[in-house]
Formats: sequence, structure tokens, C-alpha cells
Amino acid sequence: MQDQKFQLKEINMIDTYTQTKQSMNKGFTLLEVIVSLGVFSIIALMAVGAMITILNLNNQVRDSQSLVNSLNFAVESMSRDVRFGSNYNCGNGESNCDDGANFIQIDFSENGSLSSIAYHIEDGRLIRTTKGFSNFVTPEGVYIDSFKVYAVGIEDDGVHPRATFVLSGTIISGSEDISFSIQTTVSQRLPKDNV
Repeated sequence: MQDQKFQLKEINMIDTYTQTKQSMNKGFTLLEVIVSLGVFSIIALMAVGAMITILNLNNQVRDSQSLVNSLNFAVESMSRDVRFGSNYNCGNGESNCDDGANFIQIDFSENGSLSSIAYHIEDGRLIRTTKGFSNFVTPEGVYIDSFKVYAVGIEDDGVHPRATFVLSGTIISGSEDISFSIQTTVSQRLPKDNV
């Protein structure tokens, strides 16, 4: 019987030792922690790389959009000047420029005096000249390859004056070149009789 008691005590001690050992094994081993940190680091690096790529693309799109907005402003400025101008001149005297010219001059009457604004291309950029001063209308990064003006109604032919502008070129922004071609037609606002 004593042997049985001793065996029971021994079994109880082994059970207690096993339970104690199992309660101590409830955490993670060092190897498990290192592997999980490695996997987390790889996922975090991929996420950071994706965010950097997205931010770079966003900056390129913003730069391109700024150049497109500048080009739109230049075309709107030309259109406004033609709309409110009184006489057009394509550099060929007083005749219509049906074949397309690379120059247009618009006359204005300001406070009883006559002034003029001219548009032409120089070094791939649109230039606006008024009162002897020339300014670039398009920014660097917008290169105009072709600028044509088609104007009718310059001659006294009964046609209401209007001009069509055709611009084509390239917007250089970042690593990508964007080709463009813009055409707009503007008619004079003043009735021909008041010109």
C-alpha cells in the first residue's frame, strides 16, 4: 500500500510539474516573435513603397495640371483680346488670313487712344506684345510647335469678324511628354457697324 501511496504521490508531482510547465508555455517563443516581426516589416516596407509611388505620381499630375491650366489661360487671354478688339491684322495688311498666319494683331480703343496687342510664337512659347513690351504667355514646360491664326471679316466683305486659333505642341512635365492640339474660334463682340 505504501508503494501505491508513493506512486500516487509521484504521479501527482509529475502532473503538477506538467501543469506548471504548460502554464509557463502560454507565451511566444523568441523564434515566433522574430518571424512575425520579419513578416510585419516586409508588409510595412511594401506599404511605404506604394505610398511613395502614389505621392510621386500625385506630384507629377499636379505639375502637368498646372501647365495645362497655364495653357488654357493663354488661350482664354487671346480669345478675350480678339472678342473685345476692333480690328485684326494677320501681318498681311488688311486682308483675311484664310491660309493661316503665325501672327495676329488686335487693335483697341482705350480712353480715346488706339492701342494694339499682338500674339506670336518665339522659341516655342506664345508671346503677347502690347505698348512695346513683350511677355511670355505660356510658361516653361509648354512648347508650342505650331501656331496658326485664321481670320475672316477683316476686309469689308460683310462677314462678322472672327478668328480661329490652332495651337499644337508638347507639355513636358516630369518623365512624360504630353502632346496637345487646341483649336478655338472667337468672334468679335462689337457689331461690324461700330468698328
